This record gives sequence, C-alpha cells and structure tokens, in this order.
Amino acid sequence: MEMSVEIELKIPTLTVKKDDGRDTRINNQHARFRKVVQVPAFPQPGSKIKLSAGSDVRLEFECTVLRADWHEEKQLFVLSCKYPNTRIFSHEYEALLNDREWERTELPS
Repeated sequence: MEMSVEIELKIPTLTVKKDDGRDTRINNQHARFRKVVQVPAFPQPGSKIKLSAGSDVRLEFECTVLRADWHEEKQLFVLSCKYPNTRIFSHEYEALLNDREWERTELPS
C-alpha cells in the first residue's frame, strides 16, 4: 500500500571555494532537508529509499532510513535519513538547496 512520508535528510558538512579563492565551510550538523515522498510500503530502519534533487543537473541517490517517527500534527511518518556518502560535493549540495521540493530547516539548538 503506497503511503506519504516526510524525509528528514541529514547531509555532511562541506567546503566551498568562493569567487575570491577562499574556502568557506558549510556546517550542516544542525540542518536537515525535508521533502514529502510516496513510498510503496512502510520503510523499516536500515532500508534504503531512492531520492532525487535538482532540475538542471539531476542528483539521484539512495538514503538510509535511520528511524521513523509518527508526527501527529502532520499526520504522517517522518523518516530520519542519512545521505549515502560521507562527503557531499558542492554541485550535489546546490541541487538540494535549489530544488523547490526540498526544504532546508535548522534544528533547534
């Protein structure tokens, strides 16, 4: 049975080279990318979900489900997921950041 779930994607920190040649570190430790998707069945922790981002350059990846929690206000499951690689490249980060379907949120400190 297909169902809607919200992906809460954790991505790695990355370093981006600015136009002036200096490196800037983007810390994503307290940031998450969120998107509501349809899944064919309830995903168990440890399972993989195929996702995509971007319009010009399409980024496709499989994230790992770490946990699933019911969110009463949203009336759906929120799946905490991990990016598949320990490193994210700037073009991959830009694809997530510029995709209208993905929303970047900050976790409360």
